[in-house]
Amino acid sequence: MAIMIPSDISPDVRSNAERHVFSWFKEAPDTGDWIVLHSLGITNHNKLIYGEVDFFVLVPNWGIFALEVKGGRVQREKGIWSFTDKYDHTDCRIKGPFDQAWDGIYSIRRSIRERLDDGHKQLESLFFGIGIMFPDVEYESVRTDEEQLQVFDCNDGKNVKAFVLRMAKGAVKVWEVQNGSLKKENRSTTEDVKYLANLLRGDFDRRVSLKVLYNYAEEELVTLTENQYRCIDQLEDNPRCLIKVAAGTGKTLIAVEQVKKFAAAGQKVALFCYNNKLGQWLQHYFDFQSENLRPYYVGTLHGYI
Repeated sequence: MAIMIPSDISPDVRSNAERHVFSWFKEAPDTGDWIVLHSLGITNHNKLIYGEVDFFVLVPNWGIFALEVKGGRVQREKGIWSFTDKYDHTDCRIKGPFDQAWDGIYSIRRSIRERLDDGHKQLESLFFGIGIMFPDVEYESVRTDEEQLQVFDCNDGKNVKAFVLRMAKGAVKVWEVQNGSLKKENRSTTEDVKYLANLLRGDFDRRVSLKVLYNYAEEELVTLTENQYRCIDQLEDNPRCLIKVAAGTGKTLIAVEQVKKFAAAGQKVALFCYNNKLGQWLQHYFDFQSENLRPYYVGTLHGYI
């Protein structure tokens, strides 16, 4: 079973072909050290503002491979590729899946080179290849820039492991023609695979900074104060008011400020509450206020009665 990142395919993926390939990799025997990245985004794509590789496979002792998946009916007429899905929707493109895969792998390699630390510079020359998967049809390569070894079709069944290894062996022959024999440093180790997977799609946990939390709290306090003053202003225009809001929003503070205002104006004021603890706290609070700000009575209603 290959290590899938993410571990489950998104419910937003509508392609049945991608769903099948995802499950085949997830269930592939003897691939426990393989890492497969599904739907790997490419922000620094060679030719697009943003690109994506359907599956990016990292295989120890081999290298890295970009796979494009095309489900449903596949056609090419007068150089135009057409892909028709189960909903009978047809997508037409001038650029075929082989070109997409090559653009993707070159873009990813460039991104990797830019991010490598000093201890992994040897991965700049890591062996790579591409593969195209047509799981719903039979496909026979007919173009000069295609190799049948790069193609997975319905005749392969679910054996994605055999396909990747077949594709890799075919790519080795091409590599050796262009670059000479494949050396040990061109092959990926298990640690290399883990490092690259983390480089491309690593886990992270970024906590909200204390500065941001402080700013949020300060904003909330300012907003609360503004609301409280607005409420106090409304009390001046109404002889009776009922203030009904959630707990902890400042009702008691509004009452205290209003009592001090009335007392300062020379009025005889009483401040009642129902909670003994709150009554005691209010009494203690006003004990430390100047005499002209103290109410005639402060405490519980029951205590007054």
